Amino acid sequence: MTIPKTVILYGTIPVIFIDGQQVASQDYTQDSNNFYVWYTTHFSTHQITIQFIMPSTSQASSLGALLAVGITVPEIILLYTVIAVRRLKRKPENA
Repeated sequence: MTIPKTVILYGTIPVIFIDGQQVASQDYTQDSNNFYVWYTTHFSTHQITIQFIMPSTSQASSLGALLAVGITVPEIILLYTVIAVRRLKRKPENA
């Protein structure tokens, strides 16, 4: 099913419940305008509920951590390279 993003709270994700139990076989994709949600169940009469919840690990914090590592590691490599080059320049030529 397609759910427009304009009707839900920003930063939430869909979780599907059938007869009050969270569905094991569910997933979703999204684009800039809609969520596309799907699930599987046996053909019968059920009460279906879709709740939009905040994810336990938000993508923003995950991206922030990844960005921090992506910046820090090259800086550490650069720092050790500068130290090594300076030590090589200080080394006496006659040693």
